[in-house]
Amino acid sequence: MTEASDKFIEEIRVRLGAAPDEIGAGAIHRFSTSKTGRDDAGWYVFHDGDFPAGSFGDWRLGVKYKWCARETSELSNDDRARIAELKEERRKKIEAEAVKAAASARSRWTNAKPCGEDHPYLRKKGVQANGAREAHGCVVIPVYIGDDLVSIQTIDADGDKLFAKGTRVEGGYFTIGDATQARVIVIGEGFATCATIHENSGLPAVVAFNAGNLLPVAKRVREKHPNATIIIAADDDAKTEKARGFNPGIRAAKEAAGAVKGLVLAPSFDRAADGEGPSDWNDYASLHGFDHVASEFRRVCDQAEIKRLSALDAITYDRERDKAAETLGVRVSTLDKQVGALRAEESEKKAVDLCVDIEPCAEPVNVAQLLDDIRSTIQRFIVCEPETATAATLWIAFTWIIDSVQVAPLAVITAPEKRCGKTQLLDLIGRLSRRNLFASNISPAATFRVIEARSPTLLIDEADAFFRENEELRGVINSGHTRTSAYVIRTVGDDFEVKQFSTWGAKAIAGIGKLSDTIMDRAVVLPLRRKGPGEKVERLRHAEPGLFDMLARKLARFGEDHGAAIGRAKPALPDALNDRAQDNWEPLLAVADLAGGRWPSEARRAALAISGDGKDDRSAGEEVLADIRDIFDAASVERIALAELHKRLIEDETAPWATWNRGRPMTPRQLGARLKEFGLGAKPLRIDHAVQKGFERKQFRDAWGRYLDSAAVSSSETPASPVTRLQPSENKALDITFGVTDQIASGYAPSSVTPPPTGEECNRNRPEKSAAPPVMPKVTPISLNLNDCNPVTGETPLPGKEGVEARPWEIEI
Repeated sequence: MTEASDKFIEEIRVRLGAAPDEIGAGAIHRFSTSKTGRDDAGWYVFHDGDFPAGSFGDWRLGVKYKWCARETSELSNDDRARIAELKEERRKKIEAEAVKAAASARSRWTNAKPCGEDHPYLRKKGVQANGAREAHGCVVIPVYIGDDLVSIQTIDADGDKLFAKGTRVEGGYFTIGDATQARVIVIGEGFATCATIHENSGLPAVVAFNAGNLLPVAKRVREKHPNATIIIAADDDAKTEKARGFNPGIRAAKEAAGAVKGLVLAPSFDRAADGEGPSDWNDYASLHGFDHVASEFRRVCDQAEIKRLSALDAITYDRERDKAAETLGVRVSTLDKQVGALRAEESEKKAVDLCVDIEPCAEPVNVAQLLDDIRSTIQRFIVCEPETATAATLWIAFTWIIDSVQVAPLAVITAPEKRCGKTQLLDLIGRLSRRNLFASNISPAATFRVIEARSPTLLIDEADAFFRENEELRGVINSGHTRTSAYVIRTVGDDFEVKQFSTWGAKAIAGIGKLSDTIMDRAVVLPLRRKGPGEKVERLRHAEPGLFDMLARKLARFGEDHGAAIGRAKPALPDALNDRAQDNWEPLLAVADLAGGRWPSEARRAALAISGDGKDDRSAGEEVLADIRDIFDAASVERIALAELHKRLIEDETAPWATWNRGRPMTPRQLGARLKEFGLGAKPLRIDHAVQKGFERKQFRDAWGRYLDSAAVSSSETPASPVTRLQPSENKALDITFGVTDQIASGYAPSSVTPPPTGEECNRNRPEKSAAPPVMPKVTPISLNLNDCNPVTGETPLPGKEGVEARPWEIEI
């Protein structure tokens, strides 16, 4: 022993926690690093002489260290040259010794006999031999590099493992199962671990023998199988982590997976505080059953296959989807959904990187001048009304103070036809908006995930192509209108963990025609028209360099300086706007008020022009109510059959009902469903001497008053004559009968009355009303207690009659 060797031993003990008692020079030497002393996980190479140096490590921990007796800074050029010569000599010597050791290992392997399934080690681990052999009571595992056997590992009945002395192990492996055409290949550390995985999942498993060998083996497997999915089955070395501060199994697995773009799958255990207990997949099988191992790897394999399919182009995917669905044991539609969701998620990850924050300009900005510049830029490139340019300008500014306000109105760019500049305006708005993110199609999941991740200004084009039929996407977009409700709840992960995602963010949508009512109701609409023969604008792509960057930097500074003040502002809102329109315009008007000058008045002028009550922005439900009122007025009737109402609606060429179903008429069922939303339902009525399902005018009065304009209840609702005549009353307290007019409803009756027709005539149609209004007789107050004439049977229910409830007569006007 020398002073250098003593220092080398001490360095090994400090680094590994254990060291050999004596040091031998030259070749690789092994020693135990465990408490039992029965392993050879530790190794070292020591070179004495003029330049004492060496290296050492632990195969199990996957660590390696170098040591030199002298600092490298003390070495001269001659010293360095001499060291290089010594290294080359040692390398050649080690290779020569490894060749001899490998030959010896091959001989031992050849002479070994097939291992029986009753070997104590195999029985203890619950695995089969899988091609292993047996010699001198030990299980013998071959170690290959390519087709060459370079070493063997022996495992005794107690599980102690040794490699053939002097052999090369780094990069060596043993494959259990056929990996020739495999799409998924597992790499694990120990033989029992890999045997457990292969026997229960059917996947080929490659034994790397220790954590330190996972990386070189993974690289060899990837080279041989470039298209396969590689799963690193990690050992969870929690005990070592507790003692040494790192988990060698997990660390080495992640390093190997990262190098070959593979996956890591580690078992999960409940351990004692000191980390004692199970660590690998064989231990997991012993605790939870071998079926659980199979299900865990099957789950990861399914994910890997879906990931592979999601990366295919459309044509290749279409060719493979049927077979892939059969292999996965799912319906093709289910596979399509999973692949689509993963593609959206991958697109979202890419999109997040595109949401760039703008550096604010150094100097404060004149807000009014900034808004003037933006509006001038819009009118320079876009053909639009002044109100549209004003609204677009204010909405762009709003995106920079969205974190300070409570309502996030949509910007909906609409036009009656193509080539009106929708995409051009959306592009311009995006260039000036905060964290712009463009999409011509987007899934609901991608929407709320990207908003949660980066809070972008989402700019969606071609909405008319995919937006109308996507109710889930509309729901996600709608939920982001107010800050308090701007969330969706979803389950994520294999454990279906409930997670809340934010949908709060600025969103601009462009499309042909009117979008759904719920979208339009939450929007500041930016209408466009096609350029006329005499109108000229510049092309957006010809804008001078730096124009939009300069404006965006000023907007960023505006947001920093004034966001808080705008958040506290309570701008005056035009009464002519409905409640929702006031909400939509509030943050925009707050921006205009802050700017001052002519902006407050021009902003309110734009709000009234775009969203005022005079605009025809009725929903489909409101439209059908209005059209039904017109039908009642035109026909001068108090009741109408559902079939007749439906017929008249679809005969109106100016209304949308004739082409409601993608060019086909609205059905009676759809009409009934639409009216039920207002609490209106068809009921049996006697109409034209027959009982039919229909509606009475009085059913609509409340809905007309609530949802249409203030003039909803017109004078035409008062009929010229009663709907039906009263029958003789059997109430002895009131022995009068007469034709009823609207004056009875006020508590008055004519001073002279005419006897009514008989009961059989109760439902006879009255003659058409004359052009001249009737002359009403003089009236005197009376007290009435009449009962209704049943609209279906024509009979007057009698008070006190069994099974009939006496009700005050409801006069139909």
